Amino acid sequence: MTVRWRGILLGVGIGVLLVGAAAAVLWFGGFFETEEPAAPTGPDLSQPEADRLAAGLADPDPAQVTSVLSEEAAAAFLEAPAPVIPPGASLELDASTFTVTGEEDAVVGGTLTTGAEVTDIALLLALEDGEWHVLTSMTA
Repeated sequence: MTVRWRGILLGVGIGVLLVGAAAAVLWFGGFFETEEPAAPTGPDLSQPEADRLAAGLADPDPAQVTSVLSEEAAAAFLEAPAPVIPPGASLELDASTFTVTGEEDAVVGGTLTTGAEVTDIALLLALEDGEWHVLTSMTA
């Protein structure tokens, strides 16, 4: 047999092995089911609860503000208490935007209105003692 034919036969043999390996992966891959990770779950946020969080953040009384903050956020707030929502502004949270992002984390969106200026806002919530508390906020 010439060197040329050996090279061709070797190439064909390798090709057959690769096709066989690919077929095996496809064939046996169908027999093994993969599990989708479970979606995070937590208590839902009702619109009255969202309104309570918004009212607590807008309250000028630091005790009311800390009642809706997570333990971590409340500790930071008490170091230098100041209005979270500017005087005269209003915060409205939309419970329909509530999304659980982890076992004890969620996010909810809303709007901050100051005069004629409207700003989108998102609150990161932490689940503590079965209730959602505000951990931090972001504006867009």
